[in-house]
Amino acid sequence: MSYILFGLLASYKLISFTVHFSGFIEYSDTPFETTSHLKYPRMMKLGRDVTLYGLELGLLTMKKGEFSRFLFMPKYAYGDLGCPPHIPPLAMVLYEVQVLDFLDSAQVDEFMDLS
Repeated sequence: MSYILFGLLASYKLISFTVHFSGFIEYSDTPFETTSHLKYPRMMKLGRDVTLYGLELGLLTMKKGEFSRFLFMPKYAYGDLGCPPHIPPLAMVLYEVQVLDFLDSAQVDEFMDLS
């Protein structure tokens, strides 16, 4: 599967991101998931590490260094059942995401195989 990404045709499976993010249940000030307490940003590979369909689509629209907020309907987030105990059924969730860098997933996989 391929997508147009920043005007270039990019293979969906070849994109990894380093990101900082926080996830909130709609109308809540306390994140249920965040990377703000981590020393390093999280690396996410499309098609493998991104579990929310909406977040994966959102990442495909972002540029390096961009900060965005995405409000996801349940079908793009945790669905009808939610994810107890933190995410109630049919919850809308807000994600704040900052893309720090893009990486070639093939090179990342090769590097990880060395360790």
